[in-house]
Order: sequence, then structure tokens, then C-alpha cells
Amino acid sequence: MDFMLRSFATYERMMSDQTGACRRQRRATTCFVGAAIVSFLLAGCGGEGYTTVPVSGRVTLDGSPLADVGLVFVPIAKDKDNPNVGPGSLGKTDAQGRFTLQTVNGEDGAVPTEHVVRMSLAPDASEVQSPDDAVPEAPVASPRSSRKLSLPRHARDGSLHFQVPSEGTDQADFDLVSKEAAETLPR
Repeated sequence: MDFMLRSFATYERMMSDQTGACRRQRRATTCFVGAAIVSFLLAGCGGEGYTTVPVSGRVTLDGSPLADVGLVFVPIAKDKDNPNVGPGSLGKTDAQGRFTLQTVNGEDGAVPTEHVVRMSLAPDASEVQSPDDAVPEAPVASPRSSRKLSLPRHARDGSLHFQVPSEGTDQADFDLVSKEAAETLPR
């Protein structure tokens, strides 16, 4: 747990040196990292008595794969006598929208139970400047920032749930629908 808090503090110091275009992305990433830490503190880090199973899947938005999406899976305790069901898990999508989960303890997979799922867009590397870089003369928008991609609210607010089966799964798929696409669906 100390490692996570130290990592977060280092991350905050690094990001405080950034300027301009990455402020919004920094805020979103900070919220994601903060939510992950709080989620793991609430869920506990597990211990003896839990098992993990392999979990992988895909994230799409309006049928297209989403790259660089961070996922946080927080196990839900169903038994009041055993509120610590195990550690949460993290994943990040690749260019094809695929992800594989790993627990905060470094184990592959997730605890087989129901999870609250939260997603966040990772910062685009082209928008992050190193602290040693000079201040640019004029900000240049990257292709990703110019398309103003955002995740639907339900992907960010914890209303998504996923039941991890006891045998694991490679089909933890999330087919998200944008607000614009949802407005065109027949009612």
C-alpha cells in the first residue's frame, strides 16, 4: 500500500511541472489514479483465502476499439462477515482495445466475484512534456486531443459491474455507446 501512495506522490510531483494542453488530461488521469487508490483502500489488499483467475477482454466505443483506456476492477464483498474478498485489479487497453487484468499485488487476473468497473482515458504521450522541455511557442493539438474523445459517464462513474466467473474469462467485453450514438438509437 505504501508503494501505491509513494507512486501517486511521485506522479503528482511529475505532473505538477506540466503546462498547457495536458492540464485536462492530467486532471482526468489524477482522478483515475486517485479513484484506483481509494478503491483499493476500501476493497483491501486481500490476503490469505482468496484466489485469482485469468481475466481479459475488449473495450469498444460505438463498435470501434478503444486504445489507452485504464480499467479498475474493484471486488464487491457479498458476505458481511468477510468484507475483504481480495485485491482489486487493473488493466489497460492496447491499440485493438484488448486488455488483461493484473491485481494490485502483481498477480495475473482478478478475484472471482462481482466487481465495480471504472474506466478512464490514459494521457496521450504526445501531450505530456518532460519537466526539462522548454515551454512551446504555441500549443499544437495532437490528433487524439482534436477529436475530443470521452468515455460515456456510466463507464467512469462506477455504475458498470462485471461478474468474474470462477473459471476466469477472456470475454470481459465492454461495448460502450457514445452519447451521440445513443441519441440516434430507436426508442
